Amino acid sequence: MKDIMLSALILTILSIVARTVLPKIKIFVKWIIKVCVNFAEKKIKGSGLGEQKKAKVLKWLKWFGISANSFINELIENAVDVMNSKKSDVKDDIVDDITDGIENVTTNIIDKVK
Repeated sequence: MKDIMLSALILTILSIVARTVLPKIKIFVKWIIKVCVNFAEKKIKGSGLGEQKKAKVLKWLKWFGISANSFINELIENAVDVMNSKKSDVKDDIVDDITDGIENVTTNIIDKVK
């Protein structure tokens, strides 16, 4: 009877530890992937080098004991998509600001000429 109670207690403790630790591990893995993807983008310049950048990210993840699988590959691709969308948003904002600035300047010049 003592063995069953001890086993149940150990199982309960392990499940509590797993419930508290596993979500933090996922958050850590996502954060490490984001950092590695950003670093690869800065270190390896140029377009069309996605496979080379991904290989570098996977190499760095190995240092942290994270091995490649479909879930990790999906997280890497999501991190790249988010980063690329932020870059395009920033580029669009810059283009819009420049266009607005040019329109304001030309409007002011035309108003002064009249």
